[in-house]
Amino acid sequence: MADTNTLNLNITAGITKVFDADSLPTASAASNRTVKHDCFTYSPTAGDVTLDNLVVYEHTLDGASDEIDLTSVSASEGSDSGDLTGKKVYAVFIYPSSENSGDTTVGPGDSNAYPLFGSGNDITVPKGAKFVFYDPTVSLAAVSATIKTIKISGTDGDTCKIGLLLT
Repeated sequence: MADTNTLNLNITAGITKVFDADSLPTASAASNRTVKHDCFTYSPTAGDVTLDNLVVYEHTLDGASDEIDLTSVSASEGSDSGDLTGKKVYAVFIYPSSENSGDTTVGPGDSNAYPLFGSGNDITVPKGAKFVFYDPTVSLAAVSATIKTIKISGTDGDTCKIGLLLT
């Protein structure tokens, strides 16, 4: 029996503002001076997409930048390892450590680049922040011998956890 990978992603944004009594003197109770707005809630589902691989890669930079070769992944935390040739990235999670010296940049590698965010496009994530990219159409290229490397840049010794869901 094959392993099963399931994506549960829920994104909610909202704002609550309580006006002070001087702003609304006729509303004595705070509940009468409160405005709440739910901006959006987004809960995508994988639908007909079968998620074949989950790769969690915790990486410590050895110098200013390193590359991950998706045809030879040595993943961590019990996730999938090995050759991901023929697979397409469905979702990416980037979590730089809050203990890092600076920001972490993730993008296509220098040679045989995998265009996570399009050709030549990098994403810079501040230390301690979390970045999620989700492609419901699975339109990214399949991993191959010529489309396979992801580059991580930052400060020597900084760590970053990268999660990839592939189909």
